Amino acid sequence: MTNWSLVDEILEFVKNGPLLVGSALLDFEEVVVETNADVRETEISNVYEASFESEDLKELKPRIHELQKTASTLVEERLAEYFSEATEDIASDMELLIEVRALVGCDNAFFETLFRWYRLGVWPCGWQGRYPVGKLRVFNPQES
Repeated sequence: MTNWSLVDEILEFVKNGPLLVGSALLDFEEVVVETNADVRETEISNVYEASFESEDLKELKPRIHELQKTASTLVEERLAEYFSEATEDIASDMELLIEVRALVGCDNAFFETLFRWYRLGVWPCGWQGRYPVGKLRVFNPQES
């Protein structure tokens, strides 16, 4: 059974949260690395596998898709002018977070870690090392 309040938390963040407003007090560095798309693909595959046997999966997909479109539009509206190079990646992350939370709640550590960083106002934009060993790299807009 989907806990829609967990999905609503993502949408509320996209609407009103500190999306790319980072704190100058955070100790991050901007690092140009390849995006962690492969890591995301691995983790979303795990989510799909965990939710494959869900009886209501077919009914969930249309609602999830609609919420993803809403989140994507909101990210575009909030960031396109100032962070156009990151907008598509961030919208994609929010869409994945909605899907993950709708399907498995807060049970995926990787995606929950992404969301935790976003709530700090930074952009998780890469992975240093070979997943799962290594660390997530983030961009703090206040330090650029």
